[in-house]
Amino acid sequence: MRWAQAAWQALPPEPWKNGGGVTRTLAVDGQAAVPRWRVSIADIQQDGPYSRFPGYDRVSVVLSGQGVALHGEGAALDLLPGVPTAFAGDLALQSRLLGGPVRVLNLFVLRGAVQATVSCAGSAQDTVAWTAPRSTCLLYTS
Repeated sequence: MRWAQAAWQALPPEPWKNGGGVTRTLAVDGQAAVPRWRVSIADIQQDGPYSRFPGYDRVSVVLSGQGVALHGEGAALDLLPGVPTAFAGDLALQSRLLGGPVRVLNLFVLRGAVQATVSCAGSAQDTVAWTAPRSTCLLYTS
């Protein structure tokens, strides 16, 4: 198993086009022209459109803050602290913060290309583990 260690706070923030937050990419599949997977941590500061990733499935876990309500295209779901939530990246969703800014771990997986999992351990969002193909593992601890 290959382990990657990084101080994610030191990673450069990537501002969103809509100005609603920033993302830091923790790891990305470098094996293909079209990345098969990507994992990042996003800081969401305000309500607004949620980024679409057509062709990708997502798993999100709120790491800090109270959560995010997503709705649109016949879908409604809540992203809550310490709860991995899977949904299609194709959906056009609007977000509403549940009590202020949040930090969210996001896993993006190219549909049909690979399988990956997100699991949480400890109290709520203390520890989040992510595994992807080729025995890559990323562990987030607060």
